[in-house]
Amino acid sequence: MRNTFPYLLLALFSFYGCSDDVNCVEEPDDPDCVASCMDDPTLPGCGDMGPGDMGMGDAGPCGMCTGGDVCDEASGSCVACLGDGDCGDDVCLVDDADSANNECVGCVDSEDCSGALGTCDEENHECVGCLMDSDCEDPTAPQCNAGTCGDCTSHDACMGRSDTPACDEPSGECVECTVDSEETACPAPDNFACDPTLLTCTGAERGTLGVCQQCVSDSECVENHRCVPTTFTDDMGMTHEASYCLLDFATSGEAACPTRWPARRLATSVGGIEAEYCFVRDSQTTCDAVRAFGDLCPGGDDDCGVPGIGDGVCREGLCTYACLGDRDCANGEMDECTGADPTYCDPN
Repeated sequence: MRNTFPYLLLALFSFYGCSDDVNCVEEPDDPDCVASCMDDPTLPGCGDMGPGDMGMGDAGPCGMCTGGDVCDEASGSCVACLGDGDCGDDVCLVDDADSANNECVGCVDSEDCSGALGTCDEENHECVGCLMDSDCEDPTAPQCNAGTCGDCTSHDACMGRSDTPACDEPSGECVECTVDSEETACPAPDNFACDPTLLTCTGAERGTLGVCQQCVSDSECVENHRCVPTTFTDDMGMTHEASYCLLDFATSGEAACPTRWPARRLATSVGGIEAEYCFVRDSQTTCDAVRAFGDLCPGGDDDCGVPGIGDGVCREGLCTYACLGDRDCANGEMDECTGADPTYCDPN
C-alpha cells in the first residue's frame, strides 16, 4: 500500500501557511504568521488578519491591498488607481462603469503630454511626437512619420500653413514656394514667380519680363525666354554676375540670333533648363547697357548700364556700348559699329 503520510504533511503545511509548525489559522497573531502574511497575503489564515495586525494601518472596507493597488471604498475592492496621484509619473484611466478596470497609463489625452512628445495616442495611451501632419508645428520638421515629426516628402504636409504652404523636398522643410507650386503658393492677384534659390515669391509677375531684363526665375520671363546667368569682366578684371531673360534660340525659328544679342551658346537657366540661348556680346557689355542704348547721359559713362563697371559708354550725349561688329548693334546695318577706343554702336 502506497505511503500517503508525506503528502498529508505537505497538505497540512500548505493549509496552515506558515513554517515552524505555527498554525496561522488558529494563531494569526503569532509573529511568524505576521511575517509570512506580509510576504504572501494569499497564504491560508492571512485573510483573517487585519492590516493593523500586519503593521499597515486600517485599509478600510477592502482589507489589505497589495501590489500598489488602492482601496475603492465605494465598491470595497482593491483597484489599480482612483486618480492620477496613484500612478506616479503616469495618469489614471478611469472606467466609470467598473473601477476594477482602472489602470495607470501614459496618457488619456494630449494635456497629459508635453515637449517633443506632446500628443497623446489615445488608442495606445502613449505620448508621441505626432499623429498627423497638423501636429507638427515646426516648418523644418512638418510631416508626421510613425509618431515623429520629420522631413516633408510632398506638399500635402505643408498645406494649410499660411506662410509656408509648399514642401521643398531636398531640405524636407515647408517653404513659401517652389517652382512647381508657384501658381498656388504665389497666387492671384499678384501671380508672382517663385525664386528657385530663396524659395520665396518674387516681386515680378509671371511671364512679364522681356529680353535682357534682370530676373531670378525662368517663369518671370516672357514666352520662349528663360532666366540665364551671365558674367561680365570689367577693365580691372573684376567679374560681375547677373541673370537676364534670354531667348531660347530653338524657339525662334531663325537661322541666327537677333541683332543686339547675337551670341548663341549653350547654357543652363536658373530653372535648370539647358539650351542654346541668345546672349549680348558679354565680353564687351551687359544687358543693362544694351537696354540703356539711346538714353541721355548727362552724368557720363556711369549713366549707361551698371554704374562703375564700364559696360556702357556715353557718346554725343547718348548712351551706347562697345561692339565687335554691326550685328552687335540695334539694327545690324553696315558701319553701325563705329568709332574707336572702343568701337561702339552709333547711337544716332
